[in-house]
Amino acid sequence: MQNRPPDLDVKQSIKDVFFTKNGYKLVTDHVIRDGKNHPCAILVPGGGYSMVCSFIEGVPVARKLNAMGISAFIVYYRVRKKAVFPNPMDDLARGVREVLDNAEAWHVDPENYSVWGSSAGGHLAASFGTDNIGYKQYGLPKPGALVLSYPVITMDPQYTHAGTRDNLVGRNAPVQMWSSANIPWHVYPGYPDTF
Repeated sequence: MQNRPPDLDVKQSIKDVFFTKNGYKLVTDHVIRDGKNHPCAILVPGGGYSMVCSFIEGVPVARKLNAMGISAFIVYYRVRKKAVFPNPMDDLARGVREVLDNAEAWHVDPENYSVWGSSAGGHLAASFGTDNIGYKQYGLPKPGALVLSYPVITMDPQYTHAGTRDNLVGRNAPVQMWSSANIPWHVYPGYPDTF
């Protein structure tokens, strides 16, 4: 592949496309293991809720965060037919809980953890920041920050990425279904700092 980004992980792309099972998995390869406590970021790569593209929106970001002294975790979540809302959110919450439960062993600071997401992963991260459908519903502390890269924010059929919406709520979902995953309707005054 000519002119590919220097941080694109080709081997990881093959794993993501052909060998990753459709389900929850927490990748801990990018935990800094020097015996010191580090801030932590939980990464949610995108892929239109049809796959988890950690080869471009997970591993390269994790490596950059590591270079900045931040431990990073990559969450794989259910996609395609298993992506029906709220399954991906359940998987992200499971990942956050696993990180927080193991904070001491992994030497991460559980205070003010951040959640990062790109594209459909940005939708998932943004959803997690809400108190009525996100972190609070799972009994988890509010993230200190959300970092959203080109996120899918709305599920409104006029404006959204159709494939992402179809995988999450169904092609002909009634308003009641897609509105539950429509982020602009769930932002509240205490929403986490968002970048």
